[in-house]
Amino acid sequence: MKVAFFALIPLILSIGITPAFSLQPEDIETECREGQVLVYRISNQDYICTSFSAASLWTKLGMAELPIDKIIRFLPTKLDPQKAAGVDTVLGVTYSDIGMDFTLHVRNSILAVTNGVPENPDMILTLDSDTHKLIVGGHLGVLDAIDSGQAELSGNVDELVDFLNLFDNVSVSTIGIG
Repeated sequence: MKVAFFALIPLILSIGITPAFSLQPEDIETECREGQVLVYRISNQDYICTSFSAASLWTKLGMAELPIDKIIRFLPTKLDPQKAAGVDTVLGVTYSDIGMDFTLHVRNSILAVTNGVPENPDMILTLDSDTHKLIVGGHLGVLDAIDSGQAELSGNVDELVDFLNLFDNVSVSTIGIG
């Protein structure tokens, strides 16, 4: 019996089961500790903090959803500072269905995320929250979303590709942030 239990430990760890705590809907503004992201578990109908890799896996499997503002606010941890050295680029992101806008400004190897879109960003990406969740879940690439009309880009597509390539684990054509 003990051998069977210990044999399951690597399996449990490999599928992303991590210690997490449950939050009620009224606690949605609660911040997760560093290295974790807030997800909404569909089966339990509650919010929990877990690792981004576990959240991405749960999203791919249809077990959880990531709140858009939490996804955006987690992006600075995905920026590769070496790739971003010397870059000064501003991307506005507009969510057409939920009325949320964000500015992603990479400068001096740091990503600053702020609410709203400035007057003259280098690019503006407009999409709905479901499309963004498909991208984050690995079911749709950013360029595929633009090509299919699920997202709209105001600006240069090559500049967007360069911007997205500043982040770890981002593929712009077939897989989202992972």
